[in-house]
Amino acid sequence: MNREELLNLFAERKRSNDAKITMFRCSGREITAALTFKRNFEESGFSCGNAILDNTDSEYRLEVPQEAREFRSGLLLNHDLACPGDRILFEALIDDEVVASQEAGFECGKEEIIFPLDGAKEVTFRARSLSEHPQVAFYWVDPEIIMPGGDVVAMAGIKAWPGCLLPDFDYDGIPFVTSKWQQRTAELDKNKFMNEFVSGDGKIKISVEIRLYPEFNAVEYRPVLENISAERSGIIENFRSLAWGKACEFMPHYGHGGEFRSVFIRRNYGTKSNFLDFVAQPVILNNNTVYPRDCSRKAEMVSDEGRSSAMWLPFWGVDMSPSEGLLVGLGWTGAWRADFELDEGLFHMSAGMLKTRFYMEPGEKFIQPSVLVMFRENQSIEDGQNQFRRLLIEKFAPRDDEGNVRQNEIPVAVFGGIKTATHLKYIELFEKFKFPYEIYNIDAGWYGYGENHDVFTGTWDMETGNWRVNPAHPNGLRPISDAAKKIVNTVSIWFEPERARRGTDIIMEHPEWFVDVGEGNLLLNLGDPDALQFLIDMTIDLFGTNKIDQLHQDFNFDTLPHWASLDSPDRTGVAEMKYIAGLYAYWDALHAHSPEILVDHCASGGRRIDIETLRRGYVFWRSDAQCWPDNDIVQNQIQNYYLNEWFPFHTGGVWVVPNEHDEYNFFSSVSNGISDCTFIYKHEVPDPKEFDYAYHASLVREALRIRPYFLGNYYQLSHEPENLENWCAYQFHCGEKGMVMMFRRPESPNEDEVFRLREIEPDATYELEIHGQTEKVRLAGRELRHYSVSLSPRSFQLVYYKKIND
Repeated sequence: MNREELLNLFAERKRSNDAKITMFRCSGREITAALTFKRNFEESGFSCGNAILDNTDSEYRLEVPQEAREFRSGLLLNHDLACPGDRILFEALIDDEVVASQEAGFECGKEEIIFPLDGAKEVTFRARSLSEHPQVAFYWVDPEIIMPGGDVVAMAGIKAWPGCLLPDFDYDGIPFVTSKWQQRTAELDKNKFMNEFVSGDGKIKISVEIRLYPEFNAVEYRPVLENISAERSGIIENFRSLAWGKACEFMPHYGHGGEFRSVFIRRNYGTKSNFLDFVAQPVILNNNTVYPRDCSRKAEMVSDEGRSSAMWLPFWGVDMSPSEGLLVGLGWTGAWRADFELDEGLFHMSAGMLKTRFYMEPGEKFIQPSVLVMFRENQSIEDGQNQFRRLLIEKFAPRDDEGNVRQNEIPVAVFGGIKTATHLKYIELFEKFKFPYEIYNIDAGWYGYGENHDVFTGTWDMETGNWRVNPAHPNGLRPISDAAKKIVNTVSIWFEPERARRGTDIIMEHPEWFVDVGEGNLLLNLGDPDALQFLIDMTIDLFGTNKIDQLHQDFNFDTLPHWASLDSPDRTGVAEMKYIAGLYAYWDALHAHSPEILVDHCASGGRRIDIETLRRGYVFWRSDAQCWPDNDIVQNQIQNYYLNEWFPFHTGGVWVVPNEHDEYNFFSSVSNGISDCTFIYKHEVPDPKEFDYAYHASLVREALRIRPYFLGNYYQLSHEPENLENWCAYQFHCGEKGMVMMFRRPESPNEDEVFRLREIEPDATYELEIHGQTEKVRLAGRELRHYSVSLSPRSFQLVYYKKIND
């Protein structure tokens, strides 16, 4: 789509209830589905834009918002499903009285029907058989209603949601329709626009900031609501940032004749810190128009807590056909829902906050979820996924001062509660063995009044909220930071600023800043300007004093009850809107103070993944499933397999067991970086005689080598890795080189597999380097593209390849 086509998606919002058709068939049985039209139809030498196949006895009740002037349609008997001599009577009824009629027969061509409607708002159209056959098949050809002033309403589009990306909602019970709001469009930059809509009562202004990415067939936008009057506004309800629909194309039914339409929704779980984190959960929506079956016509994704990727990953694909569809990313670091419906070939989806019903006070301004939509046109699903990945890499990843994408750095985490001297010993050891770490992460336990000698004892958990450096570090964290900066680029700390335990200093000093629902955890209300400013100032001071560069932000509880406690029936959703706006303001203030500060979004491991968090930082800890050294390593394989399909900037936890040299374990965890947590529960520096540090460092160097490949095109080579009998294999391709990772699980019965590699030129020659083997191998492209491998149980193969230009 070009720039103008993308911008036109925001030109107009119409509503399906501007007009309504109810279909009755076989003497009064109501059919609630929409009309099923063919497009670009041809029959018996006649062509049209839209036609519907019908048969007698049938009735359609049309309701329109204004007084209709005229009905026009073509009428054509179906020569395949009708017989010579068949005739039908087509009638229009107003208040149960026939006001116009016309006959058509098998021998006729296309009959033109023009019925005056004399200002009626409700009309019934009836088709009856005049032959010995009780049902005669025929077509309505381009039926339409002429409205006052000459406006034409095509019946083919009455229940179709228009191809529009403007938000959808009700204002004081009236649906949002652009024609009833004042509209202004301003061009802010070449591919950046602002559409503004002002309500008829002059109270509500909706600003939709639009960013076009024509090179990706994509657009991003965010609605913002503002009360621009001096009075309280009316009620805004059921606000949906995304409300998009389209009529599906007919697809062949290879069973007992007829036709059906299907839409394939590709979606993934979020994370609950278990085996199924990020696993795909696709659903097919289907309408069978011949023989109704128990097919899914609706689907939904609904948050069950106040963190964006806890229940569902806020990215999904909609496949209208193998070559057409769209991909969506939602930007809302709170609770959300997405709904999908297929109604007789008319597909509609919407997405927004869980529930909204609120008025706005004068001067209030509320942000809504942002939306990224990429249209897939004449493109395979696999190619579309890779284009979406590139879109996130090029337009949403943080960049350095020179404009380059900042890849995930590799952190090592050490428990913050151990003494400064022990931290310095760790840093000295990492320098001695040349570990290529890039981040030194001071994990939890560095704060409070008591000392925390290890993770399992001490007061660090109950002192969450006492954000003062504890006695283990009498000179603060600065000595650790100064020493660490000799071997790493960045020093980060574990920090959970939004939560405080009951009884901590800050709650005692400012109880008005916190939301208390009677639990042990209280929520710092970032919707309170004073609380927000305190957090910004406190973080900047903490980072500056201790020379900290990066925020490893955890967030370990569900906020939905806290937000709900602040709302009233006519202010539903307001607390969350204010909070999320405050959260973004917090991150943006840190970045404005120091552009080098990044946020590592932890949130119980991977529960804050959305387009707004990705543009502000990374995911260095994608799941708490890796919190313990004895975690089932296959979880990392599964998470890599599925998350890589959407974006590359995530890492899993790596535990290196002393002297075991378990590379299967290590490389199962490697992605666009690693999070090395080997030492986090080691509260004294392990003796080099008992720990192979040099080997450990060599593994980290290999992870650094792997990292850039994750920015290439990604291909899933195996299937359903959550089934442990299957191998787990995937490929990254970058120009003329690439990498393949293949894992045979202990449960996999097959020792041999053949994987179809993508983007391999059959007539080219490739040089292969297999990890662990000293000699390189050359293969013809036709051999490499169907790569054969044999592995023993619980083993892997890592292959680097590059094209040889002899």
